Amino acid sequence: MSKIAAIFDLDGTLTDGHVWKGLTSYCRTFKVNRWRSYLFFLTHTGLWLLSKLLILPRNSFYSLWITGTATLLKGITKPKAIEVFYWVTSREIMEKTKPQVLEKLRFHLAKQHEVIIVSSGFNELLRQVGKRLEVPHTVGTDLEVKESRYTGKILGRACFGREKAILLQRYLKHQLNEPIDLSQSYAYGNDLQDLAILELVGHPTVVRPGRKLSKIANQRNWEILQ
Repeated sequence: MSKIAAIFDLDGTLTDGHVWKGLTSYCRTFKVNRWRSYLFFLTHTGLWLLSKLLILPRNSFYSLWITGTATLLKGITKPKAIEVFYWVTSREIMEKTKPQVLEKLRFHLAKQHEVIIVSSGFNELLRQVGKRLEVPHTVGTDLEVKESRYTGKILGRACFGREKAILLQRYLKHQLNEPIDLSQSYAYGNDLQDLAILELVGHPTVVRPGRKLSKIANQRNWEILQ
């Protein structure tokens, strides 16, 4: 018998916090890769402006942003990274969670739905978030590790846009014991980059969406949480 899933984006959906903000804050606070955090801020502010002016395609902007965030971890050992991800989860993610969306997540857990967090965030950090929220399933971006140290690069493609749906479907197929009925499942997202996930399920919900996603949601009679 098929089960029902409830799929949640992280940054901007479950929380007002952002992984990149947490990592840059950690670097500055503890003087770890501090110069990289300043360089990240300068270069990616420029990329953000280019994307707003429609000079840089939005997909390219997101891809560069995620790969740039990975450089903040360059040279950090895996044991040290556990401390980093715990700090970021505590200070940036959990302190800024959205009560209304958390209520939805707890509702799905109580219904024994398969709750899954799907985010462009790094898998190691997402597992920390999952533990805090009692969510067993997380899908995100893989980081490259060599000789027990992070190289500052990602493995494969970043988990955003259509890649979110691809990685999620791969996870559903290979990591879950029971099939999922997506037509009866739920998804929550706040950005156009979540559209591929929202379109997969029978019950999509957009959370405090921007103008373009709000227009799509209204046209398709999707639930909107403001």
